[in-house]
Amino acid sequence: MKLGKRLRQHARVQPDARAVFVRERWWTYGELVRTGDAIARELGAESGDVVAIAISRGIEAVLAVCAVALAGAIPAMIDPDDGELAQRTVARLRPRVVLARDGVLPGATTLELADGVPAVVRGAAPSWEPIARPGLAFVIYTSGSTVDAKGVAWSETRVMFDWRANTPTRGQREHQRRAPGGIAVPLCTALGLQDLLRTLYDGMSTVLLDTPFRVGLEQARALGVWRLRLTPTHVDVLLATTLELPALRVVLVASAPIAPARLRALAKRVPGARVARSYGLTESGAATLVWLDRNPKRARTVGRAIAFRRITIRDPEGNVLPPRTWGEVAIDLPAWDRGDGYVDAPPELARRFANGTLFTGDRGALDARGFLVLGARHAEILKVGGRSVSAPHIEEVLGAGELAVVGAPDRALGEVACAMFVPGAEPGPDATAALRADEVPRWILPRVVLPRSASGKLRRGRLALEAARWSAAFPQIVAPDHRTYPAYTLDPRTAIVDGGLAPWFGDPGEPARAGRTIALVARRPFGVLALGYIQSGTPGAIACRFVAGPFATAQPDGELTNELLHVFAAELERLVALLPGPRMRALFVQEAGGWRVSAGEADAPMRALGDAALPAIARVAAAVQQLVVPGS
Repeated sequence: MKLGKRLRQHARVQPDARAVFVRERWWTYGELVRTGDAIARELGAESGDVVAIAISRGIEAVLAVCAVALAGAIPAMIDPDDGELAQRTVARLRPRVVLARDGVLPGATTLELADGVPAVVRGAAPSWEPIARPGLAFVIYTSGSTVDAKGVAWSETRVMFDWRANTPTRGQREHQRRAPGGIAVPLCTALGLQDLLRTLYDGMSTVLLDTPFRVGLEQARALGVWRLRLTPTHVDVLLATTLELPALRVVLVASAPIAPARLRALAKRVPGARVARSYGLTESGAATLVWLDRNPKRARTVGRAIAFRRITIRDPEGNVLPPRTWGEVAIDLPAWDRGDGYVDAPPELARRFANGTLFTGDRGALDARGFLVLGARHAEILKVGGRSVSAPHIEEVLGAGELAVVGAPDRALGEVACAMFVPGAEPGPDATAALRADEVPRWILPRVVLPRSASGKLRRGRLALEAARWSAAFPQIVAPDHRTYPAYTLDPRTAIVDGGLAPWFGDPGEPARAGRTIALVARRPFGVLALGYIQSGTPGAIACRFVAGPFATAQPDGELTNELLHVFAAELERLVALLPGPRMRALFVQEAGGWRVSAGEADAPMRALGDAALPAIARVAAAVQQLVVPGS
């Protein structure tokens, strides 16, 4: 039975049953169908038509999906955060209708709510001839190795098989009706969309945790959420809080690699819940699962194949390899048809999904008991928070010149982008505006020259090693607000925190240069005590520069002694020693009358900053105050 028919059945049998909680209110199945039908009439979509939905959060996204399902049409979920990419995606998809919030996509039909009443304003007629795609259940666009997003299509055959094969028992259904699940990720992602569709199909209830996750946890506790599917980033935020979740019974960690120690810490943090780790792609859905309580020694794996999935390891010719042999991970699906795979995919992409087998592009091996161990990613395709990110695409956006992007290990996202540049080729202050959030380099580090082989090929392996060495210096996470920051402990009362990209503070008229702010912070209460600044120097000479000094707005009981300040300066030197190339050091101390130079040393000639630079240094301090926000 299709989703639209199931929704009508739920509305007829249990019209007052809770379906979705969002924005401080429950929506019942009766309300979803009544409102969805009204929106469907305005859209005018019919069976087989594609409706592009560029809405990622809120009840509008839920109502859009319901309206399309009730019309018998096909929802195609598109991330609205990158407007330019969304426009290119819509032009390639050629849907019957484009549905968005006001202003997200010019010319799109907009959907807004006023006191629960939908307002649908038809946009301009599309400039293309729409393409009908009968037989599909949904399409979701995801980032990949190409500049444009790829459309992953699930057929009605696959969806019906998966949903019917995993129908909850009567006992599970009754329990889940009393205790809702929770969705913490945007509905334009595979995790969010599939959780929502399964919930609606089974007639269950769910809570959309649309607020910052720390606030969402308070909401989950108040509503008694019993099940959460989290990313490693969510895990870190949860571990940084003291909030109790007594109703939580199941936690699934998916989307990106996570250290076994973090899984064990999570299990201790939510003692009433079972913790599991899973692996899968947008194309396959969940493919493996491992329960930590049943297999505590298998926490470093991503588990064994779940029911109705088969995991094999293949060689470059597609042959199945024996256990303990590294190769490409392939996922075999039991029910599929020709509509499964990708929408209008080029041949090189279409070959990844053929005859019910998905070649993931991930490297892995199966142990003797069939548990999957994942290996390193391909050098140019990074996996940031479960999403594929193209390093060449980031390099192209950041600009030409001696700049390379590689992956650096990250405990929260599995991997993050790191841009290594030769001074003079670093990104400008607005260069990252054209990138998605997961594409923006976490680290932007200087290098005198980029290493190349005799043939001129860039040695990404060496750069990745240097990036890993730098990121390993920050093995911990602090979360003063809903954001997280890499950090490491200096002593029980203080820590060193990477505050992110900061503006150049050099002399007027000089080219803009990127730099990173390093902060010395007090733990309890959280407050910035001193700051450091690392940035590139002149090409071929100076790799970086430091600035350190007591922070003017330190917490009242925060104590910064001369000894601690010199320890911090030594830590800055240790960090910069991880970067290749010549270095210099300048230590600035804040006094009642302003800033003064306390000491200065250099491996290479250093141009004096002088008093003219001191107001600019104060601006850096103000920037750090906003980057590292005091909190609990």
